[in-house]
Amino acid sequence: MRDSVVKTVNCQSTDNSSSIRIGDTKWLTPQSVALAVQREGAYYSREFQERHTFQYYHFMDQPFPKQLQPFQCKVSRQEKQPIKVGNINVIGITASSTLHVGSLEHGDAFSKIKHVRQLLEADDEEEVDDHETDDQVID
Repeated sequence: MRDSVVKTVNCQSTDNSSSIRIGDTKWLTPQSVALAVQREGAYYSREFQERHTFQYYHFMDQPFPKQLQPFQCKVSRQEKQPIKVGNINVIGITASSTLHVGSLEHGDAFSKIKHVRQLLEADDEEEVDDHETDDQVID
């Protein structure tokens, strides 16, 4: 363990299980599940609201992947110089992300996000929905 020295941190936004940590952390396990819906015209009928729930997207029901087995590694340090950081400028941190300056003993961050964008086509103003590709899971 060693000291962490940060001159300034400027972060405009933190959201959805995100954090800013300066110093040593033993456990860090942020998890986030989000459904973001953007619809051109901004009219949300009851049918639209009922269709766009977590249950509609099957990958949301799947559990987060299993944790990796812990492993031992030998660490040796010659000097205990502090961690020194000048200025940190961040626009935003979200969806289980962490800005961390210091030591971390154990960390597992998981996030599931589905972005739905429904746009009206220019010619006939019919909706274009991207829900056909919702079952793709990336490990």
